[in-house]
Amino acid sequence: MGGQGILSVGLKRWWVSLATSYTELARGLSGIHSIPPWTGMLFDMGRRQPITVSTHSMLFALDVVFIDNMQVVGIARNVLPGHVVESGALARYFLEVNAGECVSVGVGDSVSYQGQTLSAQAVQALFAWLPASIIAVAVVPPIIQAVRGRENDKSKRPHETRGCNDVYGDDGEINEPAI
Repeated sequence: MGGQGILSVGLKRWWVSLATSYTELARGLSGIHSIPPWTGMLFDMGRRQPITVSTHSMLFALDVVFIDNMQVVGIARNVLPGHVVESGALARYFLEVNAGECVSVGVGDSVSYQGQTLSAQAVQALFAWLPASIIAVAVVPPIIQAVRGRENDKSKRPHETRGCNDVYGDDGEINEPAI
């Protein structure tokens, strides 16, 4: 599925799966015997267009809500298996839920969706590495430069001798003079 979330129309709320791929859009809820109450499938057609929904492969009755610009633009109630319904207006989305769950939903009602789409999940996964990358880019190079600098500084230091001891030891630190 393209994602999951909660779709609200007025005071009604449904837990929905988001269909976005060609296969998901074509299959929908076909062949499924039933869905739990207050669940459904939200179909994203990708652009505004007249929408036709076929219930020929459905096994239960549906309410279909057509949505555009986060507003209900059409409703088909109690659509039985084997029928075709049309949006009657341009719409980008449609919602399929159990028949009877949209009794109080009307054209013009406001719609909201809270959830993740596949693209949001992909972006989240893609950028999960970002904090580590920032640390790697911001912190590691100065450390490498400092280490290299110390190595270079060590080779440039004059080697003074106090007796037989070098002023600078193998670790680059100043040796305490032997008294």
